[in-house]
Amino acid sequence: MIAISVDVAIEGWSIERILRERMWSRSRYATTTVGQLRSAGYELVATSSAPHYSLILPEPSEAAAASFLEHFGPTLINDFKQRKR
Repeated sequence: MIAISVDVAIEGWSIERILRERMWSRSRYATTTVGQLRSAGYELVATSSAPHYSLILPEPSEAAAASFLEHFGPTLINDFKQRKR
């Protein structure tokens, strides 16, 4: 099983909070919807640490990874990026 770590905006975890508290070291990010990913056949598995989920890729290949990335919007700048915590 090949899984990609993703964070999902859920109750108590807005995109802004995810960017500020979990992705503070990242300068860029991209978004999509859970509905779009599920419609494309991807499975999202909740982990024990909200808002983290594992997204299961159908196969371990570059083609599968490239196909996954096609479901995301443009790369955006993370205004909450910090150099150090």
